[in-house]
Amino acid sequence: MTSPATAVPPHLNGDLQPTLLIPIPPRGTRITMRQAALRSALTAKAQDGDLVVVDVLALEKPKTRRMVEILSRLAGDASALILLSERNENVEGSTSNIPSAKTLRANYLNIRDLLSYDKIVMPMDALEVVRSWLGDEMPIDRDEAGAREENDDALS
Repeated sequence: MTSPATAVPPHLNGDLQPTLLIPIPPRGTRITMRQAALRSALTAKAQDGDLVVVDVLALEKPKTRRMVEILSRLAGDASALILLSERNENVEGSTSNIPSAKTLRANYLNIRDLLSYDKIVMPMDALEVVRSWLGDEMPIDRDEAGAREENDDALS
């Protein structure tokens, strides 16, 4: 009997058992599949009227009460995912205390967040970020979306 240190690996002595190999798609295919899934989910949200596009979403200072007012006008009582094109501390800070809302940068958009919230609120600049990443096949056009302007001054 041989010691474990001198044992011959199974692939060298012919004792290799057949294994099931799962094909892994090439790198580019995974990204394309993810983009197609996001495009499909955004299209479904848009067709159901769950995608709200606004011209601007801005607050002068972080106020949860103002964000609750804005979200109640835009999404009603539904949960809302707010997509931002870049860091906006006032909007992010205002949303952080609202349990039914979440902010997310548009370039981090993913299927889980997209399907977890009832409404998607997206300023036009965030739409451009999503469109640049997902391609021009995006189902939303500024005129079709009925873009609105929501900012601190507009709600006063």
